[in-house]
Amino acid sequence: MRRLVLHIGANKTGTSAIQRFCNSRRASLAAAGVLYPAAGCSGEAHYRLSDAFGFGHGAGSADDRRAQQDVIRAALAAELAETAAGLVIFSSENFVLYGSVAEVREFFRDFDVRVIVYVRRHDSWWPSAWNQSVRHAVAPKWGPGLDAYVAFQRDVNPRYGDWRRLVDRWAGVFGKAAVIVRPYERAQIAPDIVSDFFRQIGRPELAAAAAPAVNASLDAWSLQMIDIARHADIAPEARERIVAYTLRHPRGGAPYVPSAEQARRFVEPFLADYDYLAREYLGRADGQLFHEPLPPPAGGQAGSVAPSAEEVMAWTLRALTADAPASR
Repeated sequence: MRRLVLHIGANKTGTSAIQRFCNSRRASLAAAGVLYPAAGCSGEAHYRLSDAFGFGHGAGSADDRRAQQDVIRAALAAELAETAAGLVIFSSENFVLYGSVAEVREFFRDFDVRVIVYVRRHDSWWPSAWNQSVRHAVAPKWGPGLDAYVAFQRDVNPRYGDWRRLVDRWAGVFGKAAVIVRPYERAQIAPDIVSDFFRQIGRPELAAAAAPAVNASLDAWSLQMIDIARHADIAPEARERIVAYTLRHPRGGAPYVPSAEQARRFVEPFLADYDYLAREYLGRADGQLFHEPLPPPAGGQAGSVAPSAEEVMAWTLRALTADAPASR
């Protein structure tokens, strides 16, 4: 049986870096006996594959999904017929959504499958997810600020970010021994996520010495400036000019850091789950999934400072006049 690695995410844990590395090095990976299939790909990731099992945000009918599975199955068979690769890698972070894991298992029944998932501590994961959403959501459905974003996501899908439920759901179908859980924490994946990924699947020699960053977070000041613009009661054209200008001219500096109170509020509901994952899937008797210390219950970490009213006004005028024609 060919070995198959199914990388299911989670989102904001370096998935894009892994996907870009594999997609851009298809030929060299194939020469080393590793196939990153074009079958099921959309862009650099296998979103068509995850969609075919109902893991997309707008899943089609059961008949549509079966038809798509047949297309991918035929395309994969054609690729496999042309290679002697003993290892196949598929990657889509949409597999953290709620499609049919059983259908995935049946689809890959002729392979020796390992499922790998990276999980991130919530005081780091929520700000990173918010950072990406602020940059890309033209008309956000949540209010301004990180807390409003988290509250909205939890209301829409209370299971979003529930790593224990996610991991157990896949282990319940593929078996616990087939699931690889990795903490997404700098010290534990050093030197980078791509190197750690290939270490975990038994091919460490294939990773680059230093994988380039992908989807790097925007600095805290610029992020909050865009968030203010997204929710401002101004003309849409003006709003988009402010956003575009800020993205072109970020102030720079550290990414957004939640306050100590926010960080503990994000993490504390999941402490028992971290302990469970560490013991059950990583064999850590001490229950330590993440090594970085939590902020103290009071004091300490103050969080990122938002732009002042004067800064917002000055930046808005600068953005709105930056490309304006000179007056005569």
